[in-house]
Amino acid sequence: IQNARVKDIYRELQRLRVEEFANAGVVLIRVFLELTVDHFLKSKKIVLKSGAELGPKLQAVHDRLLVDEVMTRNELAPIRKAISSSDLISASISTFNLYVHSLNLTPSPNDVRAAWDNLQLFFERVWK
Repeated sequence: IQNARVKDIYRELQRLRVEEFANAGVVLIRVFLELTVDHFLKSKKIVLKSGAELGPKLQAVHDRLLVDEVMTRNELAPIRKAISSSDLISASISTFNLYVHSLNLTPSPNDVRAAWDNLQLFFERVWK
């Protein structure tokens, strides 16, 4: 990970005990995802409309990874699910946003692990 701040967040996520800090874990994963996407867009000079939300940004990264054959369509399935899902699955954009903004949704340690597991290959390939 070339960006110092993103690298720091990654290191914090590695050390975080999700059994004690599930809220911090899921919020940090959400931040790590968005900063990873922003870094990729900038490094590949992919321009989106100003103020684009995470969904369209993630879609642009998805499309580029597919075209450049960095990831297969099958490997990108969790990313498509994260973009399109409005139900409460782990690693969906809507769920991440609810974890940040809802007083009534609490992540479990298993939710945090599942969110990371669903996105790990994506992170590995983007930061390769």
